[in-house]
Amino acid sequence: MRKFNTTGLCVPDRHYMADTSGKIENIRAMVDEGLYFSINRARQFGKTTTLSLLRRKLGSDVTVDFGPDQFILELKLWKGAKKHQDAYGQLCGYLDSKGAHTGYLLTFDFREDAHKQAYAKWITHQGKQIFDVVV
Repeated sequence: MRKFNTTGLCVPDRHYMADTSGKIENIRAMVDEGLYFSINRARQFGKTTTLSLLRRKLGSDVTVDFGPDQFILELKLWKGAKKHQDAYGQLCGYLDSKGAHTGYLLTFDFREDAHKQAYAKWITHQGKQIFDVVV
């Protein structure tokens, strides 16, 4: 059941809120073009909610430019082996969009499970080289 929220982050599935999808798409277009944006409003105008929705829309992709080199990372939380495999495909799609062949997948595993195992290894997926790290 949804309710009205007057403080903090609004979650669309739990709270009544205005449709901000157009605003999010406009901001995403700016980010995709390498442009900057700012959100400057008074309190309780949805700044935190807008940034949270934008983060979900953009994903957790990180691109690090270091001199002439560019490093493309995907950050994930462990949600099972199937989701981890899906992350390879997602990263490969992002690598394709950047014309790159090498990427990095960093997965944080916060489970309190005696069987979980941290590792770092190179894999090949869809012709791309991915350094896969689970910590």
